[in-house]
Order: sequence, then structure tokens, then C-alpha cells
Amino acid sequence: SNLQDVVMETSFAAQQYTQREQEKALIDVVGAVPNPGPDTVFGKNKVRVATLSDAEILKAEKMCSPEYNPKPWEEWRERLSKMSGGQDVYKEIFDIAREIPKNTAVADVKARRWWQNA
Repeated sequence: SNLQDVVMETSFAAQQYTQREQEKALIDVVGAVPNPGPDTVFGKNKVRVATLSDAEILKAEKMCSPEYNPKPWEEWRERLSKMSGGQDVYKEIFDIAREIPKNTAVADVKARRWWQNA
């Protein structure tokens, strides 16, 4: 159990580092923000970042999300359900993702040691 704890903590630290660096790169290297810096990929190539309104995001969700358009996703949901021993994995992820307020910055999302609560 001690080795498993060490592996989980090390993996957790690596995941936090990787996610933090990727988010930083989206801003500092790519320029994926409303006003990309001049030295970013988007800035150098005059790419404008289009932000979508809540209404447009809802429109896309209604076209694509299993919540609104379940038929195309049934096969995948069934496969995931079988692999998980009968849980609706999509619903679990959907609910967890919505525990975080919509306008929360990625940097402000507190990482959790999920295996300690399992």
C-alpha cells in the first residue's frame, strides 16, 4: 500500500505540473486569449480569438451533447457503462464537471486526490 501511495502521489504531482504548463502555454505560446500577445502564435499570424456567448454554447450543446442528442452516443455510453460495472460514466463526469462554477479560471480549480475519496 505504501508503494501504491507513492505512485499515486507522484502521478498526481506530474498531472498537476503537466496541466499547469499546458494551460500556461495556451496563453503564453499559442495566445488563446481575447487579445493574444504579439509574440504568440496567434499574435504573429493575426488570429482573432472568437469567444462564444452562453446562447451559442447552449446551441452547440443541443446539437452535440448526449444530454440533448443521446442517440449518436448510446453505443459509447453502453460500452463505458459495461466497463465501469454498470455506472453511467458520462452522467458521473457531467455532474462532476458542473460542480465547478462556469466562470472559474482553470488556475483556480482546486486539484483533488480522487483516489482518497473512492
